[in-house]
Amino acid sequence: MPAERSNAPPRLAALLVRARLPAELRQALAGDLEEEYRTRVLPERGRGRAALWFWGQALSIRSGALRRISRRLRSVRPTW
Repeated sequence: MPAERSNAPPRLAALLVRARLPAELRQALAGDLEEEYRTRVLPERGRGRAALWFWGQALSIRSGALRRISRRLRSVRPTW
C-alpha cells in the first residue's frame, strides 16, 4: 500500500463527509478534518482507532445545520 494511502482516512467516510457538506464549505472543512486525522489522530491512536474517530466525525456532520451557517455567512460577507 502506498504511503499516501496508508495515511488517508477511510475512503467511504471521506466521501460521506464531502457529500454532507454544503459546496461552499466542502473544501475547507473536509481538508481540515483530513489534516487533523493525518497529523494528530493517526499518530496518537493508530490506524484502527483513528479510522473509528474519522467515521464518528463523518456521521456527526449535520448538513442542514451547516447549510444554515453557510447562508448566514453569505449574508454578512462584503459584496464588493
